[in-house]
Amino acid sequence: MQAAYRIYGTVKGIPASAWDRLAAELPFEGVSYTNGLLDIDHEGAWVDVESALDLISAVMLEGGWGGVDVIDNLDWQITRYTLTPGGYSSRTFDLDNVMEHVRPN
Repeated sequence: MQAAYRIYGTVKGIPASAWDRLAAELPFEGVSYTNGLLDIDHEGAWVDVESALDLISAVMLEGGWGGVDVIDNLDWQITRYTLTPGGYSSRTFDLDNVMEHVRPN
């Protein structure tokens, strides 16, 4: 059976002092941390991604950056989040047309 949601991402600029709190509070199946780099790997049920991204972006250091992809196999969509210190933005695409946004006019 295929997972309902697949979530993958990398965030750079996470201070070591924030790691223990993030590790305890993030809802993802798999998170790892090495030298300021947070890796996210989740395949399973729905989790509150945006609340998690609020936690992550709140502790990012200046100059930090990140990207998280949420693949929704139920609605056949991908939401691509871009993180910066203090916030994030997102865009959602149909999985059949995920590359349409980069096609030249």
